Amino acid sequence: AAPVIARPGGDEIAGRVLLVEPRGRGPRVTLGELSIEGIAAEATPAEVRVTLRSDGASVRAGDRLAVRARLQRPSGPLVPDGFDFARQAYFDRLGGLGYAIGPARILERGDHTGFAAAIARLRQTIADEARAAIPGAEGAVAAALLTALRADIPDRVWRDMQLSGLAHLLAISGRSEERRVGKECRSRW
Repeated sequence: AAPVIARPGGDEIAGRVLLVEPRGRGPRVTLGELSIEGIAAEATPAEVRVTLRSDGASVRAGDRLAVRARLQRPSGPLVPDGFDFARQAYFDRLGGLGYAIGPARILERGDHTGFAAAIARLRQTIADEARAAIPGAEGAVAAALLTALRADIPDRVWRDMQLSGLAHLLAISGRSEERRVGKECRSRW
């Protein structure tokens, strides 16, 4: 168990970038090693996911950044007996979701030469190749199934997959393996 954002609000967040998912509106980042303005250390989530503004495109995994963002807790199922994102977030230790309400500021550049950086680049290359080979929403879904980089999937496709009960396929694709490998890498290096 990890803490979850108790109340929605705009907060100053500082954290280490664990994952960058490119999107048209701006990258979506997963942040760890967090400090959140107004939240005690013991109540701070282990990780949060924030969509940055388009000016955050130069952020890379490993960087430490600060951003003012509106966060909320992960939501439950959209339909009865549907996929429960809050449950998945609980096991991923993801305690908040939101979007930037100000520009992201890079506090410290991370090491982009190590094993984790190489894996992140490989995942991004695979996702880019899948989207190039299969255009449109189908390519975004294929990239997500292969790499767990799901940010490019259009909202209408997400809704359709949630209503059909298939969204769990995208939610679990690559995530558990990605976290296991990431934790092993951090413990070894």
